[in-house]
Amino acid sequence: MLNPKSYAAFHALRGLAGLEKGLQTSIQSGLSVDEDKLAGKVSFEDATGVASPNNPPKDPTLTRTQTSGTKKGHAVSRFSDRKRVFGDNRIPERKPKSFLRLAWIAMQDKLLILLSIAALVSLAVGLYQTFGTHQTVDRVEWVDGVAIIVAITIVVFVGALNDWQKERQFAKLNKKKEDREVKVIRSGRTVKISVYDVLVGDVMILEQGDVIPADGIFISGHNVSCDESSVTGESDLLKKTAAAEVFRAQEQHEETRKMDPFILSGSKVAEGIGTFLVTAVGVHSTHGKTMMSLREENQVTPLQLKLNVLAGKPPFRTL
Repeated sequence: MLNPKSYAAFHALRGLAGLEKGLQTSIQSGLSVDEDKLAGKVSFEDATGVASPNNPPKDPTLTRTQTSGTKKGHAVSRFSDRKRVFGDNRIPERKPKSFLRLAWIAMQDKLLILLSIAALVSLAVGLYQTFGTHQTVDRVEWVDGVAIIVAITIVVFVGALNDWQKERQFAKLNKKKEDREVKVIRSGRTVKISVYDVLVGDVMILEQGDVIPADGIFISGHNVSCDESSVTGESDLLKKTAAAEVFRAQEQHEETRKMDPFILSGSKVAEGIGTFLVTAVGVHSTHGKTMMSLREENQVTPLQLKLNVLAGKPPFRTL
């Protein structure tokens, strides 16, 4: 509902208090490291019915099953229910091209196509000259055609193998590059976790220079401004306003156009420090939706059709 920036949805959810109870978390202490499964559920009415000026929200009372084991001094949390409902902070890997697919792409080279035609013609003529005439002398005119075919096969095989290896090395390096540590508050303590372990309901710490890995609502901070040019195209830095202040302005029917409590994944913290409540991760976040849309083949527009015709490309080719 909040993605990417919906003030109406933010107000309908009764601001940060409704999100806090609906996501079964705490904006002060974050998620509990003992959380695995949650007993019961919070309905939309339950979440939005607690936020009013005369009825301040209370921290939700949750029943959790504890986890076992330790890792680097703190409990290992599984968060099975949270992951099942909201997913984790991973974007599915793009299916790599198979070796046969890469070989077929390599065969599309015009020079190789021309050599293939020449090889077939040479082979056909050679076979006819060798076996089509009744002569006692051995003839091997077909060897030239076979030699060209073998050379083409070697070129295609080596090229496809090289592309296959490079594609997998690139995927491995890209996965390692994207994995980094971020700071979140869990059970009232600041801990460092992998960016892939960020969950909906986490309270994440914002620091200058951070690339934000998930969508959320700004809780509080000092002079936080974000660069969202890579996400929305907005060239100016956007100063973030605390969610409580924005909701108060909405309740009093004040102008909120210049107030922005929304944190978008993929943007960068240019100034300040603060905290925000994570509301969307992985493919459900702004960055995740953008990355998934880039994997889909777009339909060719009439202008692209005309440009393809001018460039001598097939009109059905997609960009």
